[in-house]
Amino acid sequence: PRGPGRGAPVGAYGRAGGRIYQTALGVLMLTTYYRYDRAPKNRIFDFTGDLEKAAAPFLVFLARKDLDPVARKVAEGRMVDRFGPHLVPLVCRFLKEGKGDRDYRRRLASLLPQVARPSQETVLLLALGREKDPVVKESLLRALGRAFSRASLPVLRKLLSDPNPRVRGYAAQVLGKAGDPSSAAALSSRLAAERDAFARGRIQAALRRLGKRADLDKLVDRALGKDALGRPALVSALEILAVSGAAKYLSPLEVEEPSLYGRILQVLREKKEAALCPILLLLMESRERDARAEAAKLLRSLTRRSFGFDPDGTPRERKTALLRWKEWWKSLGV
Repeated sequence: PRGPGRGAPVGAYGRAGGRIYQTALGVLMLTTYYRYDRAPKNRIFDFTGDLEKAAAPFLVFLARKDLDPVARKVAEGRMVDRFGPHLVPLVCRFLKEGKGDRDYRRRLASLLPQVARPSQETVLLLALGREKDPVVKESLLRALGRAFSRASLPVLRKLLSDPNPRVRGYAAQVLGKAGDPSSAAALSSRLAAERDAFARGRIQAALRRLGKRADLDKLVDRALGKDALGRPALVSALEILAVSGAAKYLSPLEVEEPSLYGRILQVLREKKEAALCPILLLLMESRERDARAEAAKLLRSLTRRSFGFDPDGTPRERKTALLRWKEWWKSLGV
């Protein structure tokens, strides 16, 4: 279709995809703000002062019964942007005191997954232990998915027996993200008795994740420790290594190529959530042909670049191509 608001098919991709493709791409770009991840890793929250006093106008406004849905969304977004993770203890205290009606409490709780950070695990666990509303429990579990450590595992396993199937499903999902093999028995036992389709799907997905995560978890544990702050976010950022199968080539390096393994651990400590591509670049230096091939395949898929790297090439050819890769990565300033 032609007319105002339709994107002209310009450029290589536009000509290949056509006018509708170009228009759809333009719409997605224009709506980036509304899909923006407000997680603490991406935004800086510099709020200081009396939190309850500063948040009071937002809370009063959001409590109105006649509030337009669009106005509510805008107010919630501004509240998240202004207070960030400071909202977590405030909302959890609000829930504890039983303020507001059910819908209001649920809406406030739904903000928590956007702003929770690892240091707030204890606050979220306490709120989860007190809460009776299954919808609020869902939001608390999703927030805990950003903040969990091994301390959360007993609570999550207990929630696999919660009367609400969505709570059971979200508890299983976080257990899968946690990646602790000891959770497999509890998940398998629940799966045998589970009849709800949603909960069964989440439990099955968690078990699949656990099956693929052992090598990745070992690497992260060696780099940061099992209970390090930020571990869940780091594992999530690197999970594609487990999904693609590249992670299985990392553990053998500890014995077969200890120097290379040490460099990978150092990159993890320094780059953390931005370590994925540097790890793949290091893995392409491995003496193991299959490890080089898997790393190059995944890196090409992620970056749409090649630079002529051939895992079967001579050491000199591989080194030259890898140098081009590293120069390109350095030019990005990541």
